[in-house]
Amino acid sequence: MSYNNTITKIAVVGGGGVGKSCVTLKFLQNKFVEQYDPTIQEMYRKAIFVDEEAAILDILDTAGQEEYKSLTDRYLRNSHAFICVISYDQRGSIGQIREYVKRIQRAKDEDEIVGLLVCNKCDIAKEERAITEEEVKKLSLELNLNMVECSAKTGENINDLFVTLVRNLRKKENEEYEQTFLNKKNNKKKKKKNKQKTNRRSYKSRKKRSKKNHLGCTIC
Repeated sequence: MSYNNTITKIAVVGGGGVGKSCVTLKFLQNKFVEQYDPTIQEMYRKAIFVDEEAAILDILDTAGQEEYKSLTDRYLRNSHAFICVISYDQRGSIGQIREYVKRIQRAKDEDEIVGLLVCNKCDIAKEERAITEEEVKKLSLELNLNMVECSAKTGENINDLFVTLVRNLRKKENEEYEQTFLNKKNNKKKKKKNKQKTNRRSYKSRKKRSKKNHLGCTIC
């Protein structure tokens, strides 16, 4: 799949109340909505330019409520990248995002996913936070996801989240293309070697039969 020329599907996941919809709407409309109804499931589309190349993003703002779990899982399977949101004011969001990452891995049948661990509400004073920066860094290593702090309220790092994901997807695509190219090249070399071996064996066999025939004629 070419992420440069096709629609890129990004799922924004995390527990209820961590600010998934706020992050999404800040990116789409540069608008912060402090009071927001709990999301059932919303899909948005936005075209952006990343490194002078166009990218069309389909952004799925997933439901954080448990009753919509089966609905969310269907979309996870088809998503290309993930913004995994936790919040500095919700300690329980750490355990929730661990479960989400497991669900993504199961849905896609992959251990490694393209995504970011996003810690929202970095505008909250450090002494008022329920989660420390060290805990977020530790979680980042555990989940094998790069960590980014952001604030849907102030807009800090919001655009960078989506730009970074597009870059990561393009990098992955290029690596996969290069690997496919190398595999094809190696397969061609193997086929050529096998053909040469077969030709040598065939030549030796013909030469041996020719020698036997020559000896037979001499005896006659």
